Amino acid sequence: MLILLSSRQPYVTLIVMRITVRFRGPIAGRMGTPETSLDFEDTVSIRDLLRRLIDARDEVRGVWSTPEQLNQNTLLLRNGVDIELTGGLDTRLGNGDSVVILPLVHGG
Repeated sequence: MLILLSSRQPYVTLIVMRITVRFRGPIAGRMGTPETSLDFEDTVSIRDLLRRLIDARDEVRGVWSTPEQLNQNTLLLRNGVDIELTGGLDTRLGNGDSVVILPLVHGG
Protein backbone atom coordinates (compact mmCIF):
# COMPACT_ATOMS: atom_id res chain seq x y z
CA MET A 1 0.00 0.00 0.00
CA LEU A 2 1.31 3.44 -0.88
CA ILE A 3 0.31 6.30 1.42
CA LEU A 4 0.51 9.76 -0.11
CA LEU A 5 0.32 12.87 2.02
CA SER A 6 -0.99 16.21 0.86
CA SER A 7 -0.78 19.54 2.61
CA ARG A 8 -4.50 19.37 3.40
CA GLN A 9 -5.03 15.78 4.54
CA PRO A 10 -3.55 12.32 4.21
CA TYR A 11 -5.07 9.99 1.69
CA VAL A 12 -4.43 6.40 0.77
CA THR A 13 -3.86 5.09 -2.73
CA LEU A 14 -3.94 1.34 -3.20
CA ILE A 15 -1.69 -0.08 -5.84
CA VAL A 16 -3.73 -2.71 -7.63
CA MET A 17 -2.20 -5.56 -9.57
CA ARG A 18 -4.11 -7.20 -12.39
CA ILE A 19 -3.22 -10.77 -13.31
CA THR A 20 -4.69 -12.39 -16.43
CA VAL A 21 -5.54 -16.09 -16.25
CA ARG A 22 -5.92 -17.95 -19.55
CA PHE A 23 -7.56 -21.36 -19.81
CA ARG A 24 -6.69 -23.78 -22.60
CA GLY A 25 -8.24 -26.96 -23.96
CA PRO A 26 -11.25 -28.50 -22.23
CA ILE A 27 -10.68 -26.27 -19.21
CA ALA A 28 -11.64 -23.21 -21.30
CA GLY A 29 -14.87 -24.93 -22.34
CA ARG A 30 -15.69 -25.83 -18.76
CA MET A 31 -14.99 -22.26 -17.62
CA GLY A 32 -17.18 -20.79 -20.36
CA THR A 33 -14.44 -18.30 -21.23
CA PRO A 34 -10.83 -18.61 -22.35
CA GLU A 35 -9.66 -15.78 -20.08
CA THR A 36 -10.35 -13.93 -16.85
CA SER A 37 -8.55 -11.25 -14.84
CA LEU A 38 -8.09 -11.02 -11.09
CA ASP A 39 -7.11 -7.88 -9.16
CA PHE A 40 -4.95 -7.87 -6.04
CA GLU A 41 -3.94 -5.07 -3.67
CA ASP A 42 -0.59 -6.60 -2.78
CA THR A 43 2.01 -8.93 -4.21
CA VAL A 44 0.82 -12.51 -4.60
CA SER A 45 2.14 -15.93 -5.45
CA ILE A 46 0.75 -18.47 -7.89
CA ARG A 47 -0.65 -20.27 -4.82
CA ASP A 48 -2.56 -17.11 -3.76
CA LEU A 49 -3.90 -16.66 -7.29
CA LEU A 50 -5.11 -20.27 -7.49
CA ARG A 51 -6.76 -20.04 -4.04
CA ARG A 52 -8.65 -16.96 -5.18
CA LEU A 53 -9.63 -18.67 -8.44
CA ILE A 54 -10.86 -21.78 -6.60
CA ASP A 55 -12.86 -19.67 -4.14
CA ALA A 56 -14.35 -17.44 -6.84
CA ARG A 57 -15.31 -19.94 -9.53
CA ASP A 58 -17.63 -22.92 -9.00
CA GLU A 59 -16.31 -24.37 -12.25
CA VAL A 60 -12.81 -24.57 -10.79
CA ARG A 61 -13.89 -25.67 -7.33
CA GLY A 62 -15.88 -28.52 -8.90
CA VAL A 63 -12.66 -30.04 -10.25
CA TRP A 64 -9.88 -28.86 -7.89
CA SER A 65 -10.12 -28.07 -4.20
CA THR A 66 -6.56 -26.87 -3.53
CA PRO A 67 -3.80 -25.08 -5.43
CA GLU A 68 -1.61 -28.16 -4.96
CA GLN A 69 -4.21 -30.40 -6.60
CA LEU A 70 -4.62 -27.98 -9.50
CA ASN A 71 -0.84 -27.86 -9.93
CA GLN A 72 -0.60 -31.67 -10.04
CA ASN A 73 -3.26 -31.99 -12.75
CA THR A 74 -2.30 -29.12 -15.05
CA LEU A 75 0.67 -27.35 -16.54
CA LEU A 76 0.93 -23.81 -15.17
CA LEU A 77 2.84 -21.15 -17.10
CA ARG A 78 3.74 -17.67 -15.86
CA ASN A 79 4.45 -15.40 -18.81
CA GLY A 80 5.05 -18.49 -20.95
CA VAL A 81 7.45 -20.23 -18.52
CA ASP A 82 6.64 -23.40 -16.56
CA ILE A 83 6.28 -22.36 -12.90
CA GLU A 84 8.30 -25.42 -11.84
CA LEU A 85 11.33 -23.55 -13.22
CA THR A 86 10.59 -20.34 -11.28
CA GLY A 87 9.66 -21.47 -7.76
CA GLY A 88 6.55 -23.60 -8.23
CA LEU A 89 3.44 -22.43 -6.39
CA ASP A 90 5.56 -19.86 -4.51
CA THR A 91 6.42 -18.04 -7.76
CA ARG A 92 5.72 -14.33 -7.23
CA LEU A 93 3.46 -12.50 -9.65
CA GLY A 94 3.63 -8.90 -10.79
CA ASN A 95 1.20 -6.46 -12.34
CA GLY A 96 0.35 -7.47 -15.89
CA ASP A 97 1.57 -11.04 -15.55
CA SER A 98 -0.25 -13.80 -17.38
CA VAL A 99 -0.89 -17.29 -16.02
CA VAL A 100 -1.92 -20.05 -18.41
CA ILE A 101 -3.63 -23.20 -17.15
CA LEU A 102 -3.16 -26.12 -19.55
CA PRO A 103 -4.69 -29.56 -19.06
CA LEU A 104 -2.35 -32.52 -18.95
CA VAL A 105 -3.52 -34.56 -21.90
CA HIS A 106 -2.43 -38.15 -22.24
CA GLY A 107 -3.07 -40.35 -25.20
CA GLY A 108 -2.00 -43.72 -26.40
